[in-house]
Amino acid sequence: DAPLAPELQRLAKQQLQLEIGQANDALHKLRIAIGHKSMVFRTEVCQATNYAKRNRSYDETRKLQVSISFNADAYRNCRRAMVALDAKKETLEMYQVLDKDHLKAVTSVWNDRGSSNEVLSWIWNVKTARKKESPPWLDECRCSIP
Repeated sequence: DAPLAPELQRLAKQQLQLEIGQANDALHKLRIAIGHKSMVFRTEVCQATNYAKRNRSYDETRKLQVSISFNADAYRNCRRAMVALDAKKETLEMYQVLDKDHLKAVTSVWNDRGSSNEVLSWIWNVKTARKKESPPWLDECRCSIP
């Protein structure tokens, strides 16, 4: 491949920064949706006392799954663009390939110290500026990361 003209290199660098920003936004939204789905499952689905309540709870988890799928696709598109824009190795290590297993809601019961046998996905470890804007109920997920 021929080297890019300086102006195109500058545009590629700007595009890479935009993709990183969009990936951060998608990861933030994924964490919120996965955490919310986990909370709904533990507080509503598991504690539903009748069929109607359980169905309403499952409807809520299905809506959250749509949001999870949408934001996962957005993240994957950003990561593909990062690869195409020749992002540095460190960047690609931070923004890993997103698998289906990384999107599972945590439904286990936590003990008093805030831990369980379940290991959380790497998406909970990525430092983004938007973590400060997360709902307080996500703190439980963040506190349990080893």
